[in-house]
Amino acid sequence: MSNYPKLKLTYFPVEVRAATTRLAFYIGGVPFVDERLDHDTFTANKPTYPFGQVPVLEVDGHVFAQSQAMLRYAGRLAKLYPTNDPLAALKIDEILNGIEELNEKMVPAFREQDPEKKKQLRLDLANDTIPRYLSIIESRLKTHEKYAVLQTKDVHISDIAIYAWVKSLRAGYIDHIPTTVADGYPLVEASFQKVANHPKSWSGMPSSTLCQSSS
Repeated sequence: MSNYPKLKLTYFPVEVRAATTRLAFYIGGVPFVDERLDHDTFTANKPTYPFGQVPVLEVDGHVFAQSQAMLRYAGRLAKLYPTNDPLAALKIDEILNGIEELNEKMVPAFREQDPEKKKQLRLDLANDTIPRYLSIIESRLKTHEKYAVLQTKDVHISDIAIYAWVKSLRAGYIDHIPTTVADGYPLVEASFQKVANHPKSWSGMPSSTLCQSSS
């Protein structure tokens, strides 16, 4: 009998907003139903979602929203988040919120319809905004070196967030933002590689339906 609640994570059949929660459950060996929606199903179910959007996480029949809240919850269940060390949790939260802040700054470059304006917005991201945030995150990760609990081989949800973020930047699907934009930041890269080289890496994660714990 599982010691975990009954979990169902619902999102579209893409990575994006649910990726970090999905990977946290998978790495932590937490069983969950990984439901992937098509557009028609989303439209039909939209009124039932707390904020009218996905991802949502169902926990023992209760539905919750907001990807950052879900990631922290997944981290607690998966033991990838230091629930008994408030300062370590604060350091992790700082990284998570920094990445989320950058993601919000990138939104206009995806919504812009005018090709020339879109190009300029993305060039600004590539030449200024993304490097600036990477430098800040690199410097904040440097402060983790003085904190022993964050200097182990264990994966934390901040590593997962960095991994998903850098992976998306290197995917090559964002025009005018070079795939090398996240190169040259050794601590960011170390965090990325910690997840990339984990025995339960992204490549081994089931693509949908039920993801069971192997423990």
